[in-house]
Amino acid sequence: MLKTPLQSTGVFLRQSSSRKFFALLALVALGGWLAWLGDTSQPSPITPLPQTHGEPDYYLEKARVQRFDEQGRHYQTLHAEVVTHYPEEELAEAENLQVDHWTAQGDHWRLTAQVGELMQNQQLLLRQEVRLQPQEPENPATPEFLTQRLWLNSQEDLAHTQDEVLMQGSNNTTRGQGLLAELDSGRIQLLEDVQTLYYPRTSLRQPQDSP
Repeated sequence: MLKTPLQSTGVFLRQSSSRKFFALLALVALGGWLAWLGDTSQPSPITPLPQTHGEPDYYLEKARVQRFDEQGRHYQTLHAEVVTHYPEEELAEAENLQVDHWTAQGDHWRLTAQVGELMQNQQLLLRQEVRLQPQEPENPATPEFLTQRLWLNSQEDLAHTQDEVLMQGSNNTTRGQGLLAELDSGRIQLLEDVQTLYYPRTSLRQPQDSP
């Protein structure tokens, strides 16, 4: 699925509302809260709630959220230990996040991070130990991309960052500054200061630290 790098140096992202998504999270949270009130055997919720973006109005534990486009196509599933919604900033913050994303062509990508922030304009910012990898079971040599911050535009099938990126392949390691990935075509470009270290196939490659 991975193809030759793009030559473009910029990307423009289309914005759209995610009010339906936040409303769905609110309904799920309300249902869970009412169920907890009806069962006094359940432990009390986590306290205190995180307040990294002001006062939260609800949160979810062990969250699994499926997202669909206007045509009803399932294009994304999010798993998180905790999701907290902040009404003042109109964003939801997720901890220990895994995102499975499917493009319109059916290509499957997986992203993981310690922290994720879902914005009102449908962009998802992943932070801390971010990993991006196409899911190709028939190709065990599929590379993995590691960075500390990555933006995902779900509607445009685009991922990008200006931070340092480490790409780990089966017999090479590549570092670069910045990344632009078109997930629908499988084309990924490291933008600047690209350096590659190749390993003999018979040697054991030492694990690399994240950037």
